[in-house]
Amino acid sequence: MGRVTTLNHDHPATTPASSSSRRATPREAVESRKRLGKTLVVAGWISAVIGVVLYCVASFAGDADADLAAIVLHGAVPAARAALAVIGGGTLLWIVGSVVHINAALDEADLESGRDPERHAQS
Repeated sequence: MGRVTTLNHDHPATTPASSSSRRATPREAVESRKRLGKTLVVAGWISAVIGVVLYCVASFAGDADADLAAIVLHGAVPAARAALAVIGGGTLLWIVGSVVHINAALDEADLESGRDPERHAQS
């Protein structure tokens, strides 16, 4: 007689969608954005502190008479100019991380109150 075959849904090759391709729930997306924001804030802070240390080292090792305008505009102490760029980049990372984190926190508050943050952002 005929043989009946059934699909084995436990086998990874026969599952319709793997777990890695599933869409994140709104709560998971918010948590992921909050983690990203925190990571950017910490990375920005670390970068800015490293930039301050490099600026101090470059300023003390270089011309003691050079003021900030001479460093930035005329390149009096090139290493100090690069350190200022590192400080600026770290500050930018910190600001972006802060905005990402607060945006995610506001979306989390919308989720907890039962409002859809996607619909709320479009209006």
